[in-house]
Amino acid sequence: MMTLTDFLLARIAEDEADARQLAVDLDRWDRERAANGADGTQGSIVVSTLHGGAFDPARVLAECEAKRRIVTTYLEMTTDEETAEFMVGESSIFRTALLDLAAIYAGHADYREEWRP
Repeated sequence: MMTLTDFLLARIAEDEADARQLAVDLDRWDRERAANGADGTQGSIVVSTLHGGAFDPARVLAECEAKRRIVTTYLEMTTDEETAEFMVGESSIFRTALLDLAAIYAGHADYREEWRP
């Protein structure tokens, strides 16, 4: 059975892959437009105007990295038994944060209802 941290790391990896693919697609679009005599920065302009850059691949990748650091810090803390009891128990603020991160993906087939905050 998939753990909460496994679930989050898998969703983060999917988001990263999507962001990287979008960056490649936008770059290709810009190069094709430039080759046809058009402004070669249209893809960058489109991304920067979408919800204030919320879909900018660089911003999405930075968000993925921040989420991964949260999850891996949690995993590191759970291997230290003295810290785990106090910092990452079932009712800890840290675990609550992971549940909140997982809720973003509540529509995913692997999401488990017991993770709902």
